[in-house]
Amino acid sequence: MADSMPDPRDFEKPLLEIDRRIADLEGVQRKAGVDMSGEVAKLKEEWERTARDIFSKITPWQRVQLARDQGRPEATDYLQMIVGISSSSTATRRSATIPRSSPASAGSAAGA
Repeated sequence: MADSMPDPRDFEKPLLEIDRRIADLEGVQRKAGVDMSGEVAKLKEEWERTARDIFSKITPWQRVQLARDQGRPEATDYLQMIVGISSSSTATRRSATIPRSSPASAGSAAGA
């Protein structure tokens, strides 16, 4: 039964097809040294028009599917971009700034 359900992201397929065509033309341009920049520019304009058309007509459920996309950044990704550190370097920085007393110095302070 699940096989008969449409892909929730079917509405993006025209964009993927244009992306494939752009990649093909850019590959030909690199390999053959043929200038395909005019055709690539036309396809990029077509992609923009198609994207505006598609995304202006998506349903509420399609919006949910886009919002739940696995490739979207999470809050921690944004924080790392803003702060410029990773969670492991945060732990290292914290441990470097917290003074630690050794058991020997704690014992000598208690005995004094």
